[in-house]
Amino acid sequence: SLINLHKQLVIHSFLCLSNLTDSLSLAELGGCERLHQTWTGLGKICCQKQEDDSLPDLQLLESASSAMRSSTAKLCADNKASTFLTVTPSDLDQLLAVYSCPQATIRTNIVNIMGDLASLAAKNLVDENSRKILHFLVLGW
Repeated sequence: SLINLHKQLVIHSFLCLSNLTDSLSLAELGGCERLHQTWTGLGKICCQKQEDDSLPDLQLLESASSAMRSSTAKLCADNKASTFLTVTPSDLDQLLAVYSCPQATIRTNIVNIMGDLASLAAKNLVDENSRKILHFLVLGW
């Protein structure tokens, strides 16, 4: 059906985005601000609640979390990323809720995202939000 074709197109697009993000430079991806906008959109897709309490679409969640993992790694490798990646403990809670997913690849993507965020926060300990993130990840997870 047309809906299934659209879903497959979105899934393949996210997987392509993940590969492209790994392969291209930050400048080729549109810069820090543009990639952060994409990262935020991917986070919304990964963390969205199902309206009818149905199970999440695992293929979509896996591809979106893979693209988010690649985007996080690319952003965290840049020194300017700390000005864009301002996440709160509430945001981390939402990402950790995705970790409860039964699919190992999704959980692996979440662990990588959390590790990259912790690494970025550890580089910026003068920032109060960075210290909150580290505190949450060390003691809360």
